[in-house]
Amino acid sequence: MVINEAAVPLEKGDVDFPCIEFTKVGTYHFKIKEITQSGNGWETDPREFPVIVIITDENGKLKATVEYPDGYPEFTNNYKPEAVCVPLTANKCATGAPLKEGQFEFGVYDEAGRLVCSAKNEAPY
Repeated sequence: MVINEAAVPLEKGDVDFPCIEFTKVGTYHFKIKEITQSGNGWETDPREFPVIVIITDENGKLKATVEYPDGYPEFTNNYKPEAVCVPLTANKCATGAPLKEGQFEFGVYDEAGRLVCSAKNEAPY
């Protein structure tokens, strides 16, 4: 049973690359992709976004135009920490008659009164 999987808000942070200097007219093709690998609860976005930089000469001055053919690059990483299993325990005591394995069943209920899990008693020791 999985408990407390709540949606979290999307947070954004800009990624500003250092300037790339161009000295010649031309069309240059690049791709932007995330280098960080998935791990530590994070699943990184594997997509790659093409970028086209077009350098033109306008009266002796180079001008750059940037195109994102597949749309503006936006990477979404998902964080989901590894689940932790919490075993709960209790004791069953019996007087006046022998206790049999599996004779009594017990439940764990959440705050709303819903049954989360159940278990039966083990053999007496």
